[in-house]
Amino acid sequence: MHVLLFNLATDADDTTLGFTHRWIAELAARVDRVTVVTMRAGRVELPANVTVHSLGAEHGWSEARRALRFWRLTTGITVRDRPDVVFAHMQPLFAVMYAPLAKLFRVPVLLWYAHGSVTRTLRAANAVVDRAISSSPAGYRLPGPKLHIVGQGVDTARISPVVDPPEGWRHTAVAIGRLSPVKFIDVALEAVALAATVAPELKLALVGEPGLSDAEYVAGLHRRAEQPDLAGRVDFAGPVPFDQIGRAHRAGGIVLNLGTGNALDKSLLEAMLGGCIPVSTNEVFGRIAAEEGWDGLAATHDAQAIADALVHAVSLSGERRASITAGTRVVIEADHSLGRLMDLVVGHLRALTS
Repeated sequence: MHVLLFNLATDADDTTLGFTHRWIAELAARVDRVTVVTMRAGRVELPANVTVHSLGAEHGWSEARRALRFWRLTTGITVRDRPDVVFAHMQPLFAVMYAPLAKLFRVPVLLWYAHGSVTRTLRAANAVVDRAISSSPAGYRLPGPKLHIVGQGVDTARISPVVDPPEGWRHTAVAIGRLSPVKFIDVALEAVALAATVAPELKLALVGEPGLSDAEYVAGLHRRAEQPDLAGRVDFAGPVPFDQIGRAHRAGGIVLNLGTGNALDKSLLEAMLGGCIPVSTNEVFGRIAAEEGWDGLAATHDAQAIADALVHAVSLSGERRASITAGTRVVIEADHSLGRLMDLVVGHLRALTS
């Protein structure tokens, strides 16, 4: 099977989208060929049966030039080396742009989309693609017969628990992701300030960078972190490349995740694989915690409740920590591994070609 893959960024060093590099490698291991058309490319180290074509965003090319290159590339690929199926990963725009060729040459299109927003482009893509998949219903809010839920995919073979943690690791909570209001970092700061009155060794490491429009929000975080009740407790550690995510897990033995909704954040799953004790407000994690006996680690979206969960995490015995760490790996490998996800993706691709 020859898969034409549309991707936003194909770069192993990308701090946000580097995971797609591993996805492409896993996909290539399950099909004959993968041809990637990506908005931008960086460091690419992929199997021999993968060809990557960039539209040139890394060179600063204009939208018009990139659009023209897209049509030239995809027309040439489709006419000369017709793909069996298209997989549009977080690229509803490319799915819409390719739709005339898909119809003319009868190439089915599978769309992956996992984001809370419903844009006009997504609605248009939903109308023209043959099937859509997402990690959760919250990530694709256009329910219908085209939509299939496949869960998250975490590279369980690549991430292992920290063997030789640095000093203070067990008493440091790490929050991984964009420094953005949607990540509730301000609430995290308040929770740490409250928890520190009971657990004075508690610290917080923020691993990530601001979004494009979040400079003012982050400036406010810095001002709050300088207040007496937090002074010296908060480390703005900056981003790490995707393939060095283990550095984030070495920053702290507790992962603080204040996500909401009915899907687990991939960064939370990765940190749990890295041996971090999870403290989260996520609804799905709350259900898992209740089933596994980790109730004290699940919190409502309230600073005091989160503080109580942080104190509980800090106070765990070594034996209890080891038990939770082992249990989280079992849950993730069974339900959220990258191999499982890619098997499901390939199953949908094959179904479209049959």
